[in-house]
Formats: sequence, C-alpha cells, structure tokens
Amino acid sequence: MKNLSAGLLCLALVMGGVTAVDAATAYRAFIANQWNPGVVTFVDDATGTELGRTTTGSVTLRLVLSPDSKKLYSSNQTSGTVSVLDPSTRALLATITVGNKPEFMVHHPTSNKLYVDNKDDGTVSVIDTTTNTVTKTVAVGAAPRFMVYAGGFVYVGNTAAGTVSVIDASTDTVKKTITVGSAPRNIQVSPDGSKIYVANYGSSTVSAIDTATQKVAWTAAVGTNPSYVAVTPDNKYVITTNTTAGTSSVIDTTASTPAVIQTISVGSTPWAITVSPDGARAYVAVANANSVVVINIGAWTTQSIPTGTGPYWVQLNHDGSKLYVTNPLGGTVSIIDTASLTVVSTITTNLNPWTVLEGPITVADTAGAPTIASISPRFVIKNTTQTFTVTGTNFSSAPTVTISPATGITVQSVSCTSTSCSVKANLSSSASTGSKSMTVKNPDGQSATATNAFMIVR
Repeated sequence: MKNLSAGLLCLALVMGGVTAVDAATAYRAFIANQWNPGVVTFVDDATGTELGRTTTGSVTLRLVLSPDSKKLYSSNQTSGTVSVLDPSTRALLATITVGNKPEFMVHHPTSNKLYVDNKDDGTVSVIDTTTNTVTKTVAVGAAPRFMVYAGGFVYVGNTAAGTVSVIDASTDTVKKTITVGSAPRNIQVSPDGSKIYVANYGSSTVSAIDTATQKVAWTAAVGTNPSYVAVTPDNKYVITTNTTAGTSSVIDTTASTPAVIQTISVGSTPWAITVSPDGARAYVAVANANSVVVINIGAWTTQSIPTGTGPYWVQLNHDGSKLYVTNPLGGTVSIIDTASLTVVSTITTNLNPWTVLEGPITVADTAGAPTIASISPRFVIKNTTQTFTVTGTNFSSAPTVTISPATGITVQSVSCTSTSCSVKANLSSSASTGSKSMTVKNPDGQSATATNAFMIVR
C-alpha cells in the first residue's frame, strides 16, 4: 500500500493532441421540469450525464431553441412568463411576461420572433427575441395549445373552439380560421411541408390541412381520443396515440381516400410518439405500462422497453441514436440506446420532468487546453456515490468527464468553473479495485487526462 500511495501522489498529465479552435459544436438535452419553481436540467448528450440546473418560472412545460442555438426558451405556465437561457453556460438571461398559462412555442426560422400561445387568454404573444419584449398579442380561438410553423404561417390549434388559426408571420395577423374536429390537440407538419396533421381528441379523428389551400383535405376516423400524431419521413404514414383506447392508428396518406390501415395495441394511456430518422420505427410513451413501445413500421410488430414510472414524453437526439423518455411520476428521465433498445442511463430530477428537447450548442473556448492540478478524494470505496473535486485551468463550463477503466462506474453529473470541476460518480459493487484515470474534455476537443487520479481500495 505504501508504494501504491506514493504513486498516487503524482499525477501524470497526458494532453489530448487536438488543435484549439475558437468554437465547437456539442449536443445537449434540456429537461423541462413541471415544478414550482420550474427548473431546466442540462444533460450532456454524449455521456448521458447531468451538467447542472437553472431555475426558471413556475411550472416549466416546454422548451424551444433559437435557430442559431444561442438561446433556449422555456414556457412557465403558472407564472405567465417565458425564460430566456444561455444553453451553453446555463445562465438565465431574461424573463418575459406574456399571457395567462403559456405553454407551446415556435420560433420563426429566419426572423427574430418567438410565438407563444396563452391558453387561458385565447391569444398568441409575439416576442422580439433581440429585445426580449412582446411586440404584439394576436387573438386566436379559445384555449390555444399546439403550434407549428410552415411556409410563412403559424398554425395554432384551439382546443376549446375546434379550430386552427392561421397566423401570417409577415404581418402577425390571423389570415384564416379552419374548422377541424372537436378538441384538437397535437399538430404536426409533414416533412415535405404540404400537410398539417391535427389530432382531434374529442371527435377521435385526424384532420389533414393542405398548406397550399389552407383547407381541410381529408379527415380520417382513428381510435378513441387521439392525443399525439407523428409522420414518417417519406410522408406516407401518420401514426396516432389514442390515449383512451390504448392503441395507435396508422393512416396511409397515399391512398385515394386516406384511412386507417392498422390498429396497434400499445397499452394503457399512450401519450407522445416520435419516429426514427430512417422511418423504421415509432416510439410511444405508454404511461400506465411504465414503458416505451417500439412499433416496427411496415411489419407493424411491437416490443416493449421498461422505463420509469408514468412515461409521458419521447424525444430522439440529433442522430437518432438515443431516445429520451420523461417519467413525471417517477421524477426521472430514461435514456434508451436505440441500437440495443435498452435503458443505458437514468437522470433523476425528482421535479416532475415533463418534456425534453435536444439540440446543438456552440461553445466558445479560447482559453487553450485544460490542465489538471489535483483531484480529491484520492482513496474511495465501491458501492458508493462519490463527488470528486478537480482543480486546474481552462475548464469549459460544460466539459465531458470520463473515468477509466469504466466498468461499474457511472459519471452522473459535472459542474465546472474555469478552474474547478465537481464530478459526481456512482461506484457500483462491480467496479474493480485499483487506480483509475480521469479525463476532462472541453467541447472543442482539447483534453487533459490524470492517470492514477484516484484509487478504489475495496
């Protein structure tokens, strides 16, 4: 033990051989926690570890990234506000007062405008994102909820009116009001932009709006109480989640009269649905089954993946390799590897996590390569959760930290200043004893590795 202890007193630093750049792209997942006060949890998509949290307004429900990924917006329903955050540093930049019970948001793809629906007011607030001020309030139908942007227009589903309001984004005025079914909920735009699909919860139908004519092209009957819809990348299939029926309906949109061609049993109380980028699978959050059901598109077979308690939301990451699943009742977010269809990581917030958004962020790093000066504690034991303090220089605000050998070790969260990092890691009973190395890698690719960083003694 004397020789081992002496060896541990010296850290050998191995610098990654990557040329420094002014900025780099990293991917982050952002969790909206429906709590009071609301909280946004930041997750490193590469490692599935929590990076930190930022308090927003009361009851945070939905998140939107600006087109340049430099701002993250959260709708805070009870406080009637929108929070503006820096997705790289997690800083709260501004709080904007809108109407009563804001929830859904859509950012104009080329203009500095954010549209926010106010459910209890029957209005949509238009925010100038350069000044963070509301420039206009647009009256729509009763209880506006889901919104999408397509072809210069914002389509707003009015749940209590059974209509969709069409806002001309060039004038921010309502151009048209389209009657759909009863209690419209989720709205999705087809990948080619030609159709807007509306799940009519009250009438158990799906309406297809032609974006060229802005008229209902067809309506198809589906299962009882559809809440969400998803569209395959080839525009061929629309798949619903029928919350009361416990089924998903598959509509063939290429038929002369589009109608349901498959009804798939998924389990009690399905909510959100998403489709893989290659169109091979659909993923459905099934609340009362505590699982995600995978639908194999074309074969129309299913398989179930256990998650946490009461899953509600599903969100694929940028390349479709991971699926984020919120489990509000369990206070967790499950991260599923879509290749193996297994849960590979769990983020615990205990704050009623509601939705997840994943996307790119630009991280500036001009300070140079990181260095590690010290790591403490040096001696730890298995079957514990340990917080390590790492000191050094040039740490970014959101680095990736890895420990090797990694067997039985999970890095749970990382929080850094430029000179210090707090690294929380679970050391399970399967972790091996002996010396471990730790690597801190900035988003620009530059890294520092401390060999013999710490030792698991037993």
